[in-house]
Amino acid sequence: MNVRHSLIALLLALTATAAAPLINAADAAQPRPNVLVIMADDLGYADIPAQGGQGLSMPNIDALTRQGVRFTHGYVTSPQCSPSRCGLLTGIYNQRFGHEHNGCMQAAFDAGAKTLADHLKPAGYATAAFGKWHLGDHLASHHPTRHGFDVHWGYGNYAAAAKADEAGHPVPLKPAGGNHAQNYAARAAGFIEAHAAQPWFIYLALHEPHVPVIPTPESDTAMQAASKDPTRTKCLGVLRDLDAGVGIVLEKLRALGLEERTLVVFLSDNGAPIDGGEVAQQSGRKAKPARRDVKQVPAAHDNDGDVNGSRNEPLRGRKGLVWEGGIRVPFLMAWKGTLPAGEVYDPPVISLDIAATALAAAGTPPLEGTTLDGVNLLPFLTGKAKGVPHERLFWRYADRNLFAIREGDWKLVQCKTPTAQLFNLANDLGETTDLAAQHPAVVKRLQSAWDAWNATLRPPALDEKTQR
Repeated sequence: MNVRHSLIALLLALTATAAAPLINAADAAQPRPNVLVIMADDLGYADIPAQGGQGLSMPNIDALTRQGVRFTHGYVTSPQCSPSRCGLLTGIYNQRFGHEHNGCMQAAFDAGAKTLADHLKPAGYATAAFGKWHLGDHLASHHPTRHGFDVHWGYGNYAAAAKADEAGHPVPLKPAGGNHAQNYAARAAGFIEAHAAQPWFIYLALHEPHVPVIPTPESDTAMQAASKDPTRTKCLGVLRDLDAGVGIVLEKLRALGLEERTLVVFLSDNGAPIDGGEVAQQSGRKAKPARRDVKQVPAAHDNDGDVNGSRNEPLRGRKGLVWEGGIRVPFLMAWKGTLPAGEVYDPPVISLDIAATALAAAGTPPLEGTTLDGVNLLPFLTGKAKGVPHERLFWRYADRNLFAIREGDWKLVQCKTPTAQLFNLANDLGETTDLAAQHPAVVKRLQSAWDAWNATLRPPALDEKTQR
């Protein structure tokens, strides 16, 4: 009996030894893909050429559009910077953490949130964040290097606190070369070259076209004749810089032969902060002074009025609101040889899907205890899955008493109105005709679905300043 067991053990060991080189060879032949997420700041829906942008010079973003998939109904989880970035990096609705606005940046990490970098590191990924962080600027415990990133090079008010507490993790201050996209993209390109032999994840969070709108001298000069509106002219200059930054990293991928090994995503954190937020005011008329739309919003939270010259047409609304113009953004995804080139994808997707898609591409599950809200888009984009990625999408901005839910072409939204309104986006992209009275059953169904989702969420976190 002992002899028999010994022979079986020997055979199993020999089999495992013989199989190991084959497994390793297969892994080497199909390495885990790199993941590059590029996020613009306050870029409007109409601020890329493929979506009606006028006077734009964006050859690199145009090239990315031709190389991959453009989502015409691509959403983010919040119409404001910090909570939107939380949804992107965690793959979980930021409202689940009580991370509802820019004034509660610490909520997600205090609740134990994990970033995409946290999930990819155990799979052998080198990870880096370049540019804007905005997820706990004043707390060393919320620094990117505490949340899955090996390297961070960017800007933020957390620098002094982090310096005192991050031994071995140098914290860069505002770069000497300014916050231009080319500055951060060059750093990202250097990281790509240094880690070309292993899988990597880069989160490249660029400043453009957020205020202050300061194009490089070259871009400022190049775009002087592009618009009669000086605010728009400056915006076109920084959009040219944004495109140049995208070009730097895409060229590095080409030069190193990494295009077929890299999943690239480009999107904005929210819509454009246009003047007042209505479609008619994007037509080129003289801009009205930015106003506070909801009286109960604390001044510290109402920072969406910084008009930067970006545009959302034909969508209604702006940054800070849950009309389409606040939450539907430019959204591109490319992976040469894996995703179709030049594809236009109309079913709704959301920034939550980026983490789920990246982890599926990497062949690694989320860390134990994490349940993502996003969906792996790869089967839908390659034709392996039928139907649509999402039955419904949800939004809540409780401090402003704003909410929205989308189901198919229907959208139920309460935004600067006493009651919820119903729109059919297939026929009414500008959300101009309220159909709630004509379709009470649809209103009831969507309201019930939103209420059920809302019941699973934490209440909005207190403002950071009240917790210190």
